[in-house]
Amino acid sequence: SPEAARRTPLPAPAPHRVQAVKVLAVDDNAANLKLIAAMLKEMVTEVVVCKNGKEAVNLAQSQPFDIIFMDIQMPIMDGLEAAASIRKREEETGGHVPLIAVTAHAMRGDRERCIAAGFDGYVVKPIDVDALFAEIERLVPAEGADANHRESVPPPPASYAFEDEGRGTSTSPPKAIDDPKPTRASSALAPARRG
Repeated sequence: SPEAARRTPLPAPAPHRVQAVKVLAVDDNAANLKLIAAMLKEMVTEVVVCKNGKEAVNLAQSQPFDIIFMDIQMPIMDGLEAAASIRKREEETGGHVPLIAVTAHAMRGDRERCIAAGFDGYVVKPIDVDALFAEIERLVPAEGADANHRESVPPPPASYAFEDEGRGTSTSPPKAIDDPKPTRASSALAPARRG
């Protein structure tokens, strides 16, 4: 009946599937870091945070990550320098961790500059939760796939990087806390890491 149809609640939007993935989020702005960590915590099992490129390089050398989301403009060591350092280390040790640039720079050429510096993808601030999830889905092998198999993944089309420009942000979500659940990185990649 029409009245029953009016009382039937609309289905809630489908949540993003949580994956057994360990992610490093890097941003010097505390509010941005809190926001991206909270978003990622809804999608992955473990989120580690740090506030500059030097810390990111040290963390990437000391523990395995499935993906690193990194701001570009930071003090001490910016995202481009950190990406170059991580890629240089990978040349020596093998492996490839996907790096995603997270930046407010959405001008022509910025995306290409990030990709040329060693990033595998590019997400524009203000950050859209669907854009983050799309990058995770694109870069992390599906459940049951060989997590040690990391190939260089082509970046998304240029139009994808700019579609979220102009949205507002919120800084109210709570800070994400590391979850001790096993991840692909801790269970599958840890034995394969060298040095």
